[in-house]
Amino acid sequence: MMNHATEVTSTQLAPSAKSHEAENCNKKMLPGDSDSSQPHCSELRSSIERLGCHIPSHVALDLERNASCVSVLESGRISLSMSTDKGVTASNGDVESQPSQSGPSEINWEDGQQNQQIRQYGSSKSKGYKLKHSQSEISLDSLENSIDDIADDLSLSSLTTVKNYVAGRFSMPTLPITEAYQYIDGAFLLVDVSGFTRLSTLLDVETLSNAISDYFESLLRQVEIFGGDVLKFAGDAFFVQWRVKKVPDPKKQEPESTAKTKKRKRPERCQREAQSDTFEHAVLAAALCGESIVRLFSEHKVQGISSDVALLDVHCGIGSGEVATLHVGNDDTRREWLFLGDPVDQLSLAEGMAKTGEVVASREAIALLSKSCYLSDDIRLENGPHVIARRGMRFFEPMNPWREGNEELNSYKLSNGIPVEHLKSLKHLMSLYVHPVARRMESQAKIYGRESVVDAEIRSVYTMFIKLDISCIITGNTFKDKRLFLLLNDIMAMVLAVLDQYRGHLRQFIVDDKGVVLIATFGLRGASFPNMVPEKGLPAAITIYETLQMDFGIDCAIGATYGKVFCGAVGGLRRHEYVVLGPPVNLAARLMCSDNNPGILVDDAVRQAASERFDFLSYPPIKAKGYSDLVPIFEPQSIIERNWNKIEHFVGREKELRRMIQIGKQMVFTEKKKKAHMVLIEAHSGYGKSSLAMQSIEKTRRMGGSRKKKVNILKNICKEGEKLVPYSIFRQIVLDILSNYGMESVTSENSYETDSESISSHESYQHDAYYNDRLVALCKELNYPEDFADALGERMLGLHPTNIYFGGNQRKKITPNDVLEFVVDAFLLHTARYDFVLLALDDVQWMDSLSWKVVQRLVDRGKGLMILCLCRPFAMEDASIDPGFLRQIQEEKAENGKKNPDLSVIELQPFTESDVLMILSATLGCDPGCIKEEVCKHLFKNSGGIPYYVRELIQVMNQDNLLERGNDGLIGWRSSQSEYNQITLHTDMNELLLHRLDRFQFDGRTLLQLGAIIGFEFSFSELLEIQYLSMNISFTQVKQVQGQLSRAVKENILIETCHGGIHKIQLSDTSSHPEHSKPTDNVDIPEKMYSFRHAMWRNCLLGTMLEERKRDLHHSVALLLESKNIACEVDLRHAMRTFHHWKASGNVAKACFLAKNISKHLDDSLFIHQSIGVCLEAIEMWKFKTCGDTDQELVAGISRDLLNSISPDELDCLARLHISAAKNHNPSMPKFLNSFDIYQDCDLILKESTVSASLKDRSIYFILYSGMFNFIQSGLIAEDKEVDKEGVAVRFVEQACIHGDPIHITRAIAMESLTMSLLGKFDEAIVAQKRLERIYSAEKLSEGICREYASDRAAQNYGYSVLWYEIMGKHDESQSQINFILSRLLPLMPEKNVHNSLLLLYPVLLVLVDNGMAQKARSLFHSHVYDCFYKFYGNESSTFFLFIYEALKFLFLVASYDQGDFPNDEFNKIEDWVLSDNVGSFPKIVVLNMCAMGRSPHCIIAEICIRLASKQVDHEKRKLLINKGMDQAQKSVAYMKGKSGVDYALRQCYRITNMCQLVSWQA
Repeated sequence: MMNHATEVTSTQLAPSAKSHEAENCNKKMLPGDSDSSQPHCSELRSSIERLGCHIPSHVALDLERNASCVSVLESGRISLSMSTDKGVTASNGDVESQPSQSGPSEINWEDGQQNQQIRQYGSSKSKGYKLKHSQSEISLDSLENSIDDIADDLSLSSLTTVKNYVAGRFSMPTLPITEAYQYIDGAFLLVDVSGFTRLSTLLDVETLSNAISDYFESLLRQVEIFGGDVLKFAGDAFFVQWRVKKVPDPKKQEPESTAKTKKRKRPERCQREAQSDTFEHAVLAAALCGESIVRLFSEHKVQGISSDVALLDVHCGIGSGEVATLHVGNDDTRREWLFLGDPVDQLSLAEGMAKTGEVVASREAIALLSKSCYLSDDIRLENGPHVIARRGMRFFEPMNPWREGNEELNSYKLSNGIPVEHLKSLKHLMSLYVHPVARRMESQAKIYGRESVVDAEIRSVYTMFIKLDISCIITGNTFKDKRLFLLLNDIMAMVLAVLDQYRGHLRQFIVDDKGVVLIATFGLRGASFPNMVPEKGLPAAITIYETLQMDFGIDCAIGATYGKVFCGAVGGLRRHEYVVLGPPVNLAARLMCSDNNPGILVDDAVRQAASERFDFLSYPPIKAKGYSDLVPIFEPQSIIERNWNKIEHFVGREKELRRMIQIGKQMVFTEKKKKAHMVLIEAHSGYGKSSLAMQSIEKTRRMGGSRKKKVNILKNICKEGEKLVPYSIFRQIVLDILSNYGMESVTSENSYETDSESISSHESYQHDAYYNDRLVALCKELNYPEDFADALGERMLGLHPTNIYFGGNQRKKITPNDVLEFVVDAFLLHTARYDFVLLALDDVQWMDSLSWKVVQRLVDRGKGLMILCLCRPFAMEDASIDPGFLRQIQEEKAENGKKNPDLSVIELQPFTESDVLMILSATLGCDPGCIKEEVCKHLFKNSGGIPYYVRELIQVMNQDNLLERGNDGLIGWRSSQSEYNQITLHTDMNELLLHRLDRFQFDGRTLLQLGAIIGFEFSFSELLEIQYLSMNISFTQVKQVQGQLSRAVKENILIETCHGGIHKIQLSDTSSHPEHSKPTDNVDIPEKMYSFRHAMWRNCLLGTMLEERKRDLHHSVALLLESKNIACEVDLRHAMRTFHHWKASGNVAKACFLAKNISKHLDDSLFIHQSIGVCLEAIEMWKFKTCGDTDQELVAGISRDLLNSISPDELDCLARLHISAAKNHNPSMPKFLNSFDIYQDCDLILKESTVSASLKDRSIYFILYSGMFNFIQSGLIAEDKEVDKEGVAVRFVEQACIHGDPIHITRAIAMESLTMSLLGKFDEAIVAQKRLERIYSAEKLSEGICREYASDRAAQNYGYSVLWYEIMGKHDESQSQINFILSRLLPLMPEKNVHNSLLLLYPVLLVLVDNGMAQKARSLFHSHVYDCFYKFYGNESSTFFLFIYEALKFLFLVASYDQGDFPNDEFNKIEDWVLSDNVGSFPKIVVLNMCAMGRSPHCIIAEICIRLASKQVDHEKRKLLINKGMDQAQKSVAYMKGKSGVDYALRQCYRITNMCQLVSWQA
């Protein structure tokens, strides 16, 4: 048999044996195939068959079937052309930009003289394909047969391949496999070998390789005999499959009508593939194979080694059922074939129960085995896995004799007659599944096996095991499973990208008994580098860990080791894989699976190799296979910790740290989640807030781990300049939640960290569609309306909307409060699965007001949540935080933690002299008693006890070599150091930093200054572009910049915060670049982000620069940011950043134009507070430009000369900023109660500036005066404030007449008329109304007025005039006006504009009620206001006067029953409503508005109460109604007393008061 195996392999691999097959390569040539390639055919076939030994035989056959089709596609036999709205056309694999064309997408299939076009078409009902011949068209149902006609000769199932290929080329990368994923039935055997670890320590490479090869050859020989297919090698184990033919389900057969449209059925799977007819047969084969293996090869003696010293042993597990198989990876570098499902879990359980020399079968496998075998009684009765064979014993007996199958079916042998071009495609496809090292050896025609031991070697390798905390349960639901498969493919792509970046190898991606695991290595052939562990291996592990956390929202556990391992092929001659084996590999797997793994664990070899670049936390040592002693293990400190300034030697702050740990203990050590608690650490810059926070976070996390609690730690940092960006700090947190939503696993007991500031290295998960899909699902789960997701994604997260609701109408706007509730709900939902959550936020003095509201709400609603906020001292006038909440913080500070149980405030003070001594001793690595007191005292005095200053001084003392150890063993000043230098050792922090900066050359300091101008954080590409703005950059200059930045990092001035991405630059001279020779080449430069180690560094650098230089650099930065052309709707942060740079550059015009756009965007999103802030900040720039010259004449705080020198566009922008700030007045914002002053300033500026005459767009006046009048009408202007109300109205009319548009003229006259009425001049108001009536035409003007002013103010004035006629006693004119409104105006008003209808009808309705026509009033109100609102907008919507709807409805109803019986149920309903506590409280602004309209809401409630009281017979209830009515009437009188223009409302109020007294007297 062994000779036979050798003969088969020789036939497969020997080039000399292929001459006859080379002739067959021409037997089936496609048109266009060349004969010139025939000499290479034999070599290609041999190479392919060698590669085929590395993958399962059925996968190799799948690849063979698809290679030809891919080759045809790539070679141009299929030319693809697609016309899209983006104007992209592809032909013969090339993609070119073409002018945009309309029309359907087309695919041209050319074969010989045939020319077919697949035309994609779409309609409102369906989308599909049509196949177009020169003479006719056929539908998609016939497409498969048409393509298969061409593919028949190639034995292809090509339709799916073509579709996948097209999708891959024009949408997203996909694998051109016939079934990218499929479900397979079968029996599975897991064979686990033990003893290799011991052997690797005893044998040399050659002997070890031979021993492994001999043993595996023997095992695999048994697999071949019993017809199995080896799926994967997992270290010293391997998986085997016996595939079962799928039996079609009669219930799932295609409908007869569909079947008839097909020319024939799809071709059957290739007959060269071994398959079992039944599950019973497959399980029996697996059982016999496993029994044979343990019988023949357990306790296997290795030649030359005593059995007492080392043995090779084996045990097996058997499972059965359906698995899902899929291909993951890419088309260029690497792929893996995965299988997952319940049988894998069965195998893991069974193999784990098996002892050496045993075969254990799962319950499912036993059930199938019982159908073909006689089993012992104890097996039959067993419900779980059970031993079915043991060395020398078998507990089952086949009912029928076993027939051995054709073992050649289970080894891959290439088909004859495949053209050379197809062979090339097949070789490429197959090589993707082979380890790169094996691929390289194959390219050198190496043959693996005992004759090629040179390919096996012992190497020092960094090995990394990555276990994903995700569930791989196969549901059978195609949609759900596909989401899992796509996720696995994206993870594979990300890991490959990281490994490619750091030049490592992927060993394997597998789902086995350890879970979902990826194995990667550094140090194999082609991946061995100097400083490999600190510069390649460990950074790759951290990048993968953080990317999985932040981009995918997936927790993971990584184990990494470094040491000598066996590297080479494991298996037999026909089937093998390239593996790494040895104690370090086993230890890496052990670390990955450790219960104490916090995320990444490494061994001591990794720590030693990377100690200069990384810090490590020590963990208790463990016992590991292959190691005689306990193995020390460590956790590397990641980028996250470095960003938060976690320091190596933490000293001091014992009291504060104990307090924080105590709070953490109270929340972690409880079975029931406690209410959320907020801790605020407040201190000036440099006091060590971040270091204290990191220390407490680390200890809290370990507390959780010790109690097996699921702990989640979230961190973020607020940025300077983002105080006006809504939810700035929670935007990324929400994106992280969306990344994690839907794929989170709840089984992990490990904690993990996410850092929202890190830049993603996996871009595919940043697409808007990805986030939008998950946002829609999350909104649905949280019961938010269906259009909420799009509005939220667009306004808060900057995502492009995917859906347009309500038939294309504008989506309902969501309020900031809506967003607030969603953020809180989403956060609480996301964190509910954890026992303890710690949210750490740094620099919250820069946090926006809405983010503060989220924090407040989380404190109120959260459970098991600790919020840690770090900030500089707050000021009471700080507007970004709620004054009430700020007051709580101040009170908590004053009470020293006794006031609020949910809030703790920790104020940090300078270090004591003892603390300074501890820092110095820890830094010098000596005992505190070894340091002279004079050094410590001097350090404490000069630093003031500020921790950061202390550390910087110590660093300078070390660098300048100022200290030495004396003969007495004590460390003191160096004897050569003069007393003067000791005393003057940088007594100023700024002086110290300048001393450090002076060590840089001019170019280095300039770069750091530019970085300081860009911001606290900046990118390498930004620095490069601005430094060499409008200049050609050479490669030498690029390297110089990189060198200066690297030095700044080493000097602890900068932090390299993250890696990832590529930035393309054009070089003027690439002669020094090793990979470019042409001038002006585009060169890829790795992108990096930098931030200052401390704000002090940035402040120091800015302080060294002249103001003019700073303005110039800010101008350059603003130009660069502006050139990126990112709209504020897309990225508000970018827009705000650009605004601040224009502001700092002194370019007021640029800054204000941008501020106007930002304000509009914020207004549209209903972020009113932020909009006002941006406008006021821009206005202040004009006033600041005036400062310095005390002799200037000022107009509204701005120089008159400046106002007369600006352009009309700049004046227009300045005026609109004033109006935008003033119009958004909100009573809840006390700071902006002077909104009318802003309006007046704008009016004054326009009136005094000579430029105003040149304004092209005079609509600015209409917005201004309309806004001013709204203030006048609302009555919000202070009593003592003198306002020329009449003058405002006159100027409005003047400007409208200049403009000449009747829309604005009628609005202005209406405003003039109403102003006169508010002044009590009703005669003049009527005169103005008559002028209005001569001009106004509802048919011609109403729509335009609504468009400009939101409602028809001219028509509404007719309603006001009804009141004026009533006040003047002209009741006939009043009735005539009512008739005109109802018959001529109301029918022409837009039905959906219910706000306009209410304003028009309100005075009319009240007069009708007062005149005894309540029933008519009720009918008008319902038909034109109440019913219309709920018809068009629904219960979830709102409008300004919605609060009064119910009151009006009940008033009209009650008044309608004055002359008749009142139904008891209606009476009781209204009575209960009006007596409820929440009825009768109204905002002042609303009350004052409605007084001018005829009646205040208090008066309406009072009238309802009195009308009900007059009918109520129950004494107590009547008394309640009278008391509430009297109270409401008195409130109404108080509002109107002394005010002009409210005569009608006041008259009605007195009438109702008298009614109250009358009813009370009658009672």
